[in-house]
Amino acid sequence: MNITKGEISFLIKPVIFLVVLIILFILLISIGIRQVTLAIGKIDESKKVETALNQKITILQKVSQVISGDTTFLDMVVPSKTAVLYGLSQVKNQAYKSGLLISNIKTGTPVADKNNIYKTSISFDVDGNEIAIYDYLKSFSRVIPLMNVEKVKISNSGSVARATATLSVYSSELPKTIPSISSVAVDLTDEELSLLNELVSYTLPVFAEPKATEQQVKEDPFN
Repeated sequence: MNITKGEISFLIKPVIFLVVLIILFILLISIGIRQVTLAIGKIDESKKVETALNQKITILQKVSQVISGDTTFLDMVVPSKTAVLYGLSQVKNQAYKSGLLISNIKTGTPVADKNNIYKTSISFDVDGNEIAIYDYLKSFSRVIPLMNVEKVKISNSGSVARATATLSVYSSELPKTIPSISSVAVDLTDEELSLLNELVSYTLPVFAEPKATEQQVKEDPFN
């Protein structure tokens, strides 16, 4: 049986068309599989980010409960600014509680200590009962901001004692970055939770808010 060129050409064209369709079909399947793989990868990545965020939200909630919802608490522990004002508040308030008299208050300039911590000196004289003065100086180990008694000189004059003291109040710049949301969140350790609980028990500085004076109606000078 002889097959003519025309018949061969007629048979080849459908075959070529079929091969092209198969190739296009394979390409489409490959592209589809690639898109599905990418989508699955993005979904998995989103789930990891969601898990990390949920972990961090849980940690923040725990910290919030520990510090009783006071958003300014940690800034007062080692403040970035106004450390001296917080320190002066404690010097005066603790003396008032102990019935002591404060005088000759002087403050220094911040000096670099270590680990990006700065300390500022506060010096003053305090007069009163000697035992009350010792208790007063001891109270600075349980106040916020973090403070330290550097040196004390106590002298007696009859029933009244005078102490010349120098304290250091510490400050530090607050963090400028936060951890990446895609990194694994590490829960607070027992030691960190214990430290936060201890700091909560410290005495916060108190600032008096001046009250507005009552307006009095002036008498009419013409009546």
